[in-house]
Amino acid sequence: MVESPTEMTNTIKALGQAVSTTVPLFVIFSDTFYDRFIELPLLVTYSGAAIVCILLGLLALAYRRWPKRFEPFRNGIKNVLGQVSDSLFSFVFVGLVIRAFYPLDVALLPFYQNWWAWLIFFLEANLLLSIWSFKNHQDLHWRAIKFFWNRLH
Repeated sequence: MVESPTEMTNTIKALGQAVSTTVPLFVIFSDTFYDRFIELPLLVTYSGAAIVCILLGLLALAYRRWPKRFEPFRNGIKNVLGQVSDSLFSFVFVGLVIRAFYPLDVALLPFYQNWWAWLIFFLEANLLLSIWSFKNHQDLHWRAIKFFWNRLH
């Protein structure tokens, strides 16, 4: 069952068209997907994550195995994977802020005059800044820590 180069190219084109139509839909409706995703049972959630990881691994393996066949589609694949990366980053960031930090901050707001509440606010901001700086390949996380450490001393 060896595919000819034209059949492989047609398969890659079909895969690219399928991904390029589903990624914008995911980007547009990612908040709805997030709400549905957290309501699923853990078995379904982890199974879906495993399937996505396996598919990405197979794509990477095929790219390593047949690099010449993927060369014409390299920029398109990089653009689609960049869009997926951005939407997953937004998914995690919004999940952290809405589901974890906002309820905690609302609960701590009456205690704003205590130093430990401000410490928790600082740690939350530090975590969000570090996640954002890892995504954008910047070193703002350590600069912020150094800035606040110098202000305290």
